[in-house]
Amino acid sequence: MSELQSGYNTYDPMKILITGATGFIGRRLTDKLLSRGHEIYVLVRRQSLEKARTLFAGKDRVHLILGDVSNNDVLDTMK
Repeated sequence: MSELQSGYNTYDPMKILITGATGFIGRRLTDKLLSRGHEIYVLVRRQSLEKARTLFAGKDRVHLILGDVSNNDVLDTMK
């Protein structure tokens, strides 16, 4: 059985950037990664900011970053 199948995590916590975290798949991915101890950075477009604040309220390892993947300036700040 693989680590993913067993739910056992042997990895050190990582910092992970997620786009689309307010969508159906992104929300579940974010929750799964949080449950494994990772630090999550969520790139959120302005129109989804309030939804993201509501979804991730109280989750201290989720950090919201206002921006869009089509904006190179935002992406450059994440390097």
